[in-house]
This record gives sequence, structure tokens and C-alpha cells, in this order.
Amino acid sequence: MPDAQSHFAQHQNGDVHYETAGTGNTTLVLIHGWCCSARVWEHQLPLADKYRLILVDLPGHGRSPARADGTYSLEQSANAVRAVLDHAGVSRVTLVGHSMGGTVCTMFLRLHASLVERVLYIDSFFRAPEAYLTQAERQAKRALVSSDTNLARLLPAFCCSPHTPPSVLAAVIQMMVNDASTDVRLGTVMQDAWHAHALGRDECYPDIPALHICTEKYSFVDVDWPRLLPRLEMDSSSWRDHGHFFFQEDPERFNLQVEKVLSSGP
Repeated sequence: MPDAQSHFAQHQNGDVHYETAGTGNTTLVLIHGWCCSARVWEHQLPLADKYRLILVDLPGHGRSPARADGTYSLEQSANAVRAVLDHAGVSRVTLVGHSMGGTVCTMFLRLHASLVERVLYIDSFFRAPEAYLTQAERQAKRALVSSDTNLARLLPAFCCSPHTPPSVLAAVIQMMVNDASTDVRLGTVMQDAWHAHALGRDECYPDIPALHICTEKYSFVDVDWPRLLPRLEMDSSSWRDHGHFFFQEDPERFNLQVEKVLSSGP
């Protein structure tokens, strides 16, 4: 398995950290979710034996510094990914987004469609769950995640199932408590800029294949999702009884599923 190499791409008022591994003809850009970082994909590095991997730390996550003004948006994150691809010299990619990372994939597609070959959503959504909450409900959730102690207490219910090994849960908690700035943690809950924008009347990408691999908990499909991506397919059965980080719970099976999807053609 090739070793991952660390890089920094310049983007607006801060660098964006990313890692690369492999040299295959197909490039997979792996985008982590809320309060995570590129290291969430460590068990997917064996895919570098067949594909070129780019693992991104979104702004304010991992080794990518927090923004000086403390504000974040889907556009900023998508354009940070674009800066990474420009720096890496990549012009055509398959996007792989977990949870909130899926919404970044969608925004990237809307801004830079010519670069996208396919999208794989992993236990994700079209609009973040907070987008359906009232302002009062968001304030209540903000209070729940404002401290490291509260966040760590909430995470088992958020990401676990009977299939989740204690070692995976411990690693996820450690990462989510430590790998994102407080501004990111709270801003994602409160700022509308993190949530999907209204679609244009004719905004549609009929030629882009997309697959959502999800647990039952994340099988809800917003009506605008297939409108934007008519070729969106759902797999809510393969990991039905697993937790939110099922690609860590059984990485070999997940990696084989990714290979199978990519080998099936467009």
C-alpha cells in the first residue's frame, strides 16, 4: 500500500491541507464530514493500489487552519477542494463524501461540474439535518455541542450501532472532539451558509452518475436531490444495521464495494 504524502494548497486567507496516495488513472477525492478530518479515511488507503487518492482537510478541520473571521460556507469548502485539485494538477475526479462531506460534494458539482465524473455519497444527505430545524432548535443543539465533554457524550448515539467496535467509537470521538475548530463545530449548526441553497429552475446534471450508500437512518431523500441528480441511486440495504462510520467498521467490505461501483462503468 503506497504511503500518503502531505501537501498544502493556497486558498483565500489560509492554506488547505491534503494528502495523496497512489497513481491510478481514476482519482478519488475523499471528503470528510462534520468535525472530522482526512484521517477518517485511513482504512481506505489500500484503495491507492488501484486509484489515485486525494484526502482533503476542509478549512478549519485537521491540519487546515481555521478562518480568521470564523465564518464558513459550502462554497468556501467546495472552492477549497478546487484549490486542492488545481494544486495537485487533477482535472477529472470521482467525489466521495461522508455525511456533511456529501453536501460539499454537491456544492462542488454545482460550481465545477466539468471536473466531476461521478459522486459517491456515504451516509450523507442533500440538506444537513440542521436545515430542517427552527432557529430555537438550532440554538438548543448549539448548546449541546458547545463543549468537548457534551460532544463526546452525544457521539455514541450519533454514530454507533451494535456493529460498532469500541476501538472505532473511541477513535471517532477522539477525532471529532479534537480535529475541528470550535467555530466550525458551532457554525455548522447555526449558519445558513452551511446548508444547501435553492436550486435554479433548470439546474440539473443528468449525465453525472451518483450513488448514496447509507444506513437506514440516512435513507431519507430530499425531493431536490434526484431533481439535481436524476441518475442518483440508493443503496440503503448493504449497511442497514451499521453505524454512521461503517467504512471504518468493516473497511475491507466497504473498499471492495467502492471498487465494484467504479468498475461498473459510468
